[in-house]
Amino acid sequence: MPSHDMSAKTEAVLGVASQTLTGSSTSAAIDTRNFGELLVIATVGTATITPSTANKFTVLVKESSSSAGTYTGVSATNIIGGVSGSTIGAIIAIDTTAKPSNVYTASVLNTKRWIRVGATESGTAALRIGIAVLGGRLNYAPQ
Repeated sequence: MPSHDMSAKTEAVLGVASQTLTGSSTSAAIDTRNFGELLVIATVGTATITPSTANKFTVLVKESSSSAGTYTGVSATNIIGGVSGSTIGAIIAIDTTAKPSNVYTASVLNTKRWIRVGATESGTAALRIGIAVLGGRLNYAPQ
């Protein structure tokens, strides 16, 4: 296999199947042992309730040292391309009418073996969201 074969160096994992959410949804635990870096991909469809700062979804990534452990938001310093703000682990907040019907990505430098991805609802929102994780097999991966 050629050394530039991306499929030999990456693996895709479905976090949250694409669906219309009217409440928060979180993936099962995802093992990142073989990955040094992750790319979180959120596909956002049309909103059936107009997003606003009061009625929104935030796409998050959380990490833990064990699959059944306590998950906490990934530090903002370990998220490249996510949103700025006070929400730890935030990839994107869908809080305006301009944000639905797009694809959002952010790189996550994982420091713990397990992650969960999800979408957290604030207020009253309804939005089609799907979240996938692409793991890269780099020289470093958490143990």
